Amino acid sequence: MLDISRAESIDSVPSRPWNEVVASSATRSVFQTHEWHQAWWNVHGSGKALWLLLAHDDGKLVGILAATRDEHGDLLFVGHRRSDYVDVICPADREDVREALLARLVRDAAPWRRFELRNLPESSPTAKTLERLTPRTLLRNTTPCPTLIIRGNEEFFDDVRRKKSLRRHHNWFKKQEDYEVLHTSDASVIAEHLDAFFEQHVQRWRGTDSPSLFESDDSRRFYRELLDSMGATTWLRFTAVSALGKPVAFHFGFVHDGVFVWYKPSFDIELQKKSPGEALIKELFELAHEEGCSEFDFTVGDETFKSRFSNVVRSNLHITAYGGGLDYWKQRLVEGAKRRLKSSTVGQRLIEKAKKLGRP
Repeated sequence: MLDISRAESIDSVPSRPWNEVVASSATRSVFQTHEWHQAWWNVHGSGKALWLLLAHDDGKLVGILAATRDEHGDLLFVGHRRSDYVDVICPADREDVREALLARLVRDAAPWRRFELRNLPESSPTAKTLERLTPRTLLRNTTPCPTLIIRGNEEFFDDVRRKKSLRRHHNWFKKQEDYEVLHTSDASVIAEHLDAFFEQHVQRWRGTDSPSLFESDDSRRFYRELLDSMGATTWLRFTAVSALGKPVAFHFGFVHDGVFVWYKPSFDIELQKKSPGEALIKELFELAHEEGCSEFDFTVGDETFKSRFSNVVRSNLHITAYGGGLDYWKQRLVEGAKRRLKSSTVGQRLIEKAKKLGRP
C-alpha cells in the first residue's frame, strides 16, 4: 500500500535508501542524490519551509519529492539554481508514486503562488503529470544540454580526443615549464585548491556582464559543503592544470552512474589566447576515457565549444505552475508577446543586436 509522509529534515532520511531510489529514477544524476540535497539545504535552506515528501510502498522507500516554499510563497525544488537537473525522484515506471507526491505537495503546501521547475529534463514524465494536476501551467523556455555519448560511439569519442585544435593547445601547455595535471576525488585535497579556483573564476569574469558566482560567500560555502557531504563517496572529480609556475585551469565536477559531469570550469584569463580551456577539456576527456565513462555530459547551456564535442543535444524545461488565475493569465500574455516578437523581423533584429551587445 502506498503511503505518503512528510519528513522533518533531509538528514532524517538515510542516504543509502535515498540513493537506491535515485538509481532507478527517470532522472538519476548526481543532482538527485541525498548528498547534493543536504549540501544545498545547509547553505540555502535558511528562511524556507522544507517540503520533503516520502513515498513508501509496504514499508519500502520508493519515491522522494524535495521542495521548499520561500518567503514569497513560491514552491521550488531543493537544489534550485544549483542543480543542472531537477525532478521528482521515483522509478521511471511508477507514475502512481510521481502523481501521489506531486498531488500531496500542491494540496498541502497551499497557499502557494508559483511552483517553479527549472532544469526539468524534457524526457521526464513529471511535466505531463503536473499539467494534469495543475492546469494553470506554462512552459517558459527550453535550454539545450549537449552531451557526448561515449558507449556505443567509441570511434567518435576517439576522433574527438584527437581533434587538431585540442592537441595543438594541449601540446603548447605541455611544453611549458612546470606543466602538471592533478586529478583527484579526495575532498581534503580539493579543499586545498578551492581558494585558488574561486579567485581564478572571479578574475575570469570580472568586468563582464556575468560576474562570477564566487563573488558570493554563499556560493563558496556551497562548494565547501559539497566536499563535506560527498567526501565519503566516489563522485567528486577535481582537476587542476598548472604551467609557468601557476594554475592555468581548474574544473570542479563529478562522475556519477558512469557519467562524467561537466559542472564548473575556470581558466587564467591572461592566457586566454593560448586556449587553456581546450587543454583542460583534453585532460578531462582522457580522464573520462581512462575511467570508462559512458557519457561526458556538458549539462546546461549552448556555449559554442560544446557543439564541437557533443553528439546528442538533450533539453531542459523551465515550467511554472500558478496557484492563482490572475498570475497565470498575466504571464500567458507576456509569453505570447515574447513569441510574437521573436517571430517578427523586427524582433529578430533586436535579438541579434542584443546578442552583439552581450546581453541575454
